[in-house]
Amino acid sequence: MSDRPNLPLAGIVVLDFGQVFQGPYATLLMAKAGADVIKIEPPHGEPLRRRAPTGKSTTFPIAMLNSNKRAITLNLKHERGRALLFEMTRRADAFARKFLTGDNGPARRRLGRAEPG
Repeated sequence: MSDRPNLPLAGIVVLDFGQVFQGPYATLLMAKAGADVIKIEPPHGEPLRRRAPTGKSTTFPIAMLNSNKRAITLNLKHERGRALLFEMTRRADAFARKFLTGDNGPARRRLGRAEPG
């Protein structure tokens, strides 16, 4: 639950799989509007992390785009990572991602989510 109850997205939980700029920026706006955004990255981190200068652990864009978010790394190639994701989707209101477009029906069914309206 949001500690900022007067904001328009207070109480909304968003799982953020966005990478680089567009997805993380969209979910940054959601977080600033009160949503509880959980950034999910693979074990090696999202591609933008690898753009850090030598000797630095992160870049300014990563820090800026992921402010106001919680974060977790999940290895979806392992059963435990998938099980944790499925548990998280049961509690989430939205799932933000930037993957190829196409038929999302099989993925939605596997996550236990109904087809859109």
